[in-house]
Order: sequence, then structure tokens, then C-alpha cells
Amino acid sequence: MLAGYRGRSLTPDCLLKPEVTTKAVEDVAIDITNGSSHFSRTELLRRVAEKYQATGVGISAIISAVDHALTESQELVALATQRGEDRYTTKEMLGIERELLNSIERASGARKPLSIHAVNGAISKCTTLSPQQRDAVIHITRTNDRVSCVNGMAGTGKTFMLGVAREAIENAGFKRRSFSCD
Repeated sequence: MLAGYRGRSLTPDCLLKPEVTTKAVEDVAIDITNGSSHFSRTELLRRVAEKYQATGVGISAIISAVDHALTESQELVALATQRGEDRYTTKEMLGIERELLNSIERASGARKPLSIHAVNGAISKCTTLSPQQRDAVIHITRTNDRVSCVNGMAGTGKTFMLGVAREAIENAGFKRRSFSCD
């Protein structure tokens, strides 16, 4: 402390500890959901602690702020328990997911399937497709839905199979749009 005017003590700004507010915790949660749709209390604690590193804020203040935000914030939403740990997200992320699901629902039945001739033409050029890959190509190309998903273990040939589906789609004169999630 420094001696101040009329004997009052002054605390230099550099010695003041920042307060961990609910808004600050919400901002960290938003940062997390920029890369992941949900998070655990542990992940939120870690990220808030990283944000307040070397600021003089103690772990007890961080834990208290995070726990308060998880129970009182109007922006953070409790989800389900996964692997014994509660999961959370933000209202914004729920809105994004709701909009995506609504778009997929609107796309259901919104296109004509590719002709079996175009599909079989692409499949016949590739003699190494497994029966499961062949079924997946047919599923993707012969559906009425504008959105199709393929899920499988690493190394099972999803990318290879999607190449065959792409060929069938392009040979039929369509443009394809695709993405993948890790």
C-alpha cells in the first residue's frame, strides 16, 4: 500500500485483482463452443483458469465463479451427463443446432434420387468396394433426402466410398457439396 491523500492508503492498479464475473465465464464458454458444441465443468474451469493466469485470482475464486455461472447464468444450459460428468452448452449453440436440424428436416425428401444406371456405372468402375461400401454408395445416391450422413470407424474406407459416390453424382450432372467432422 502507498500512503495517499490525508493518510488514506492507495492501492496501485497493478495490485488489484480482477473479478471473475458471470459474464467473463459466459465469454469463456462461448469461446469453447466456437470449437466444440458442449463442454464439462472441468473444461470450463481449466479455460477460465487459463484466462486468469498470472492475474492474482485464486483458484477458489475461479471455482466459485464457474459454479455460480453454471447454476445461475441465463446463457449457459445444462445438458446430460456423459461418462459421469455433466455437460453444458450455450443458448447460442442450442439455437445454431436447432437451425441446422430444421434445415435438415426441410431438406428431407427434397430431391430425386440418382438413376440406378448412374450409380451402378460408378460402382462398376471400382472393383474393390466392399459390400458395405457399395450399400453406402447406394444409400447416399438413391435417397430422396438432400442431406446424407455416413459414419464409420477409422480406416474402414469412408473416404474411398465417398469418392465413388462423388463420381456417380458428378456423372449424373449434379454438383456435390460435402463436409466432414473430426
